[in-house]
Amino acid sequence: MQYLEGYILSFTTLAFQLGVVWVLMNSRFMMHRIFRFFRKVEISACYMWGARFLITFLFMGVFFSSVSSAAEEKSSIRESIEWVQIYVDSANKNAKERVLLIGDSITNEYYARVCAALKGLSCAKFTTSASVANEDFFRQLNLVLSSYHFDYVHFNNGLHGFAYSENEYSQALESAVLNILKFVPEKNLVIADSTPLFVEASLSPEEKKALAERNRKILARNEIVYAIAKKYGLEVDYLHHLMKPSNKEYIDAYHHKKVAIDKLVHAVVAKLEEKL
Repeated sequence: MQYLEGYILSFTTLAFQLGVVWVLMNSRFMMHRIFRFFRKVEISACYMWGARFLITFLFMGVFFSSVSSAAEEKSSIRESIEWVQIYVDSANKNAKERVLLIGDSITNEYYARVCAALKGLSCAKFTTSASVANEDFFRQLNLVLSSYHFDYVHFNNGLHGFAYSENEYSQALESAVLNILKFVPEKNLVIADSTPLFVEASLSPEEKKALAERNRKILARNEIVYAIAKKYGLEVDYLHHLMKPSNKEYIDAYHHKKVAIDKLVHAVVAKLEEKL
């Protein structure tokens, strides 16, 4: 479902290609013209069937190439800089319960202090620039979840991949939640909404417009988070309303100063302590 549009295009292409193949295979005149042009010889039945096979093979190759390209195009909308960080504390020990924080650079802001506050727990983080709507995210997520045991998960993903539609984000987020729930129970999974962006007054009109559109998408994505949380009985960590986009709290459009990070740390710790 997630990449349905790309596959519809590919199968439409297949229908056209098969039509062309059928015409060629059933047109002795066309086959004669093709082989006279390239070979300048009379066409035997052997050549005829060989040509039909070759043309079919070539068109099918083009089709499967187009399917692969369509899927890759939909699943790999790249950003200018891409990164992933995986950190697992006490990886060689399973005596303590372990919490996994999934997110992006915002999660990186509060990770260390959250872990310091959660006494008696081992901590891990999986942070990435990959949007949940990017197939790269699932490859990374599965590597982490399948390699270590986790008792609790705090999940936050919504500030990357703005080229993806709300529908793509919704389908991918639900798939990610279902994937995580294979490893932890519903009661131990917390899903967070995304923080707003700061639109500084000194920006150009074009930059302001772009950030305003991203804030609109963040609100839409947060509504998706709330709907999925309700559907699967998950706790929501409401981080969006805590932030007051201004020079006092933000160092750039996305990232926060200590006064804002303090609020994020308090909220995440409080939500996870409810689960302990």
